[in-house]
Amino acid sequence: MVGAAWLRTLRLRKLKSFAWRDRGAKRGSHPRHRWVPAVEILEDRWLPSLSTITNLSDSAFGFSTYGQDVTFTASVTSNGFAVNEGTVDFSANGVPLLTSIPVDSLGQARFHTTLFLAGFRTITATYNDIFLNYFSSSGSEIFGVNPAPLTITATNQSMVYGGPFPTLTVANYFGLVNGDTPASLTTPGTLTTTATASSPVGTYLNIESGASDPNYTITNVNGTFTITPDSQG
Repeated sequence: MVGAAWLRTLRLRKLKSFAWRDRGAKRGSHPRHRWVPAVEILEDRWLPSLSTITNLSDSAFGFSTYGQDVTFTASVTSNGFAVNEGTVDFSANGVPLLTSIPVDSLGQARFHTTLFLAGFRTITATYNDIFLNYFSSSGSEIFGVNPAPLTITATNQSMVYGGPFPTLTVANYFGLVNGDTPASLTTPGTLTTTATASSPVGTYLNIESGASDPNYTITNVNGTFTITPDSQG
């Protein structure tokens, strides 16, 4: 935004006087003076605003992992010196993230988050000065977020040969972030086993499969299903 600062100046009109003499005053007497009062004149002038440069950096150097806390720093300078007035707005792909963050004495404003989804977006920092002493400027960067690793491990279970077949229990999830739960996944996983109610004594697989979500790289780990001998048989 192109702008400029107002400078309000004060001028005083010079005092002036004029002489007058009473008609009945004697010749040679000093004339009386009437003074014109001073008049204040306010006038507005434009002062050019100073140009600025806004640079944007981040603590993850352009790439992070889903759930990672990343700090974005906007640094505002003018003619090589830090600008210590005004505010910065942060946005992602044009959508506001956090606005009106004051710059500090080093000309910097910061924003941090863990909530970016996996993928790429353009982060922009826009500087503004409500006093119009500085021009607005902006800086941006392409920022990428990689999926977080998630391991889903099938639980180990067992049964006695000839006994009732148990319900397969929920698998264990290691690596969920940002308050996510198994229900948060785009596609929930399923737990199956290679054993059946009539399978002989032995060890079989409990298999976790099918889970997917763009924010996670999922690794499935199988468990075991053990059928033990019937001690009463």
